[in-house]
Amino acid sequence: MADTRPEVELLLCCARISSPSERAAQIRAVLRKEIDCTNLLRTARAHGVIPLLYWRLSKTCPEAVPTAVLDRLRGDFHANSLRNLSLTRELLKLLNLFEAQGITAIPYKGPALAAFAYGDLALRQFADLDILVRKHDVPRANEVFISAGYRSEYRLTRTQEAALSSIQT
Repeated sequence: MADTRPEVELLLCCARISSPSERAAQIRAVLRKEIDCTNLLRTARAHGVIPLLYWRLSKTCPEAVPTAVLDRLRGDFHANSLRNLSLTRELLKLLNLFEAQGITAIPYKGPALAAFAYGDLALRQFADLDILVRKHDVPRANEVFISAGYRSEYRLTRTQEAALSSIQT
């Protein structure tokens, strides 16, 4: 990573979950370089790794990070954690509603990926829920969403709905 900016190098070190002791040494070495904290935060936000950055820095060497930066990361981490818990609660509610209607539904990305990849909902940023249902269950799944209070942001005509449902997958 010799040609990599130190901010990107730090993000790459922090985004890796495995080998904590090896990562800690790499993180400490990168933090001895001149870090542009504004660029670090902007890049971390753009790549959705704020939670991983905070988690790793706070566990590894919080004393090596400017207090204002660590405080900002902590606030973002906690806000992300609360949002993720709320979305996960909503996902579980929807999965229970689908199950009650006999609809097989499989969550992917979002909370499912966070739990699978990191074992911790707080370590991944996500802003929506992705659920797969069988094609023939789509109309009933839409009814479940409507009954749960959801509304589509798109208004489709019957012709558009028919065209969408006729797409071969």
